[in-house]
Amino acid sequence: MQMSYAREKLHNAVTTMAVSAERIQRRVCDAYVYNLIHIRPEGLPAEFVSALAEITSAMSTRRATADEGDAWATCSQMTDDEASEIARKIFDLWERADSDDPMRKWK
Repeated sequence: MQMSYAREKLHNAVTTMAVSAERIQRRVCDAYVYNLIHIRPEGLPAEFVSALAEITSAMSTRRATADEGDAWATCSQMTDDEASEIARKIFDLWERADSDDPMRKWK
């Protein structure tokens, strides 16, 4: 059950990044804040938890100075390349999670 929830949240995160007209920093932040932070590591494979922890660490390198939150404080200071790298990590994590989905094996 936990993996299917994580897969759903990752799908939503990737969709957020793909369809928004915002700058890459905002898309990554929204993907993280509205989806990834809701994934709990309990019951998930260790490699999944490790990859998620790496993304979480990258999204919390700066402390909020007002009410924007640490993720937005971090994203607002990222270069396009840094934000793109995190977007790639989110996509890669979704792709790995989705490849294990039994519903993906269509006949």
